[in-house]
Amino acid sequence: MKAPLRILVDECTSAKSLVGMLRVAGFDVVTSAETLGIGASDAEIFAYAQSDQRVILTHNCADFKALHEEHPGHYGLLLIYEDRDSRDLTYRQIVAAVHRVDQEPENPIGGCAIVLNHLR
Repeated sequence: MKAPLRILVDECTSAKSLVGMLRVAGFDVVTSAETLGIGASDAEIFAYAQSDQRVILTHNCADFKALHEEHPGHYGLLLIYEDRDSRDLTYRQIVAAVHRVDQEPENPIGGCAIVLNHLR
């Protein structure tokens, strides 16, 4: 049996209901606030995720894409764009998109930045 996807949810994405839904869905989820405290920098969150072998789930796409480009050997980014239009994702759609990523046979997320909005 495949181990659950290990996810670090960024502070800007860590709504209790979303985190709870991800945990109920079987993912190994921690939040940046739980692990680093409130107000940790993006660089601190990125470094912690790498040291704990976790994928980062975030709405802060621009800043984490910059870190992705600077440090290509990371465990992966799951990006959620939010423009307040019809392409925005509900929490249920986010969990479903994470499931789709996790179901890939070789789980090729390492080193990738995956836009979950494209997986609805």
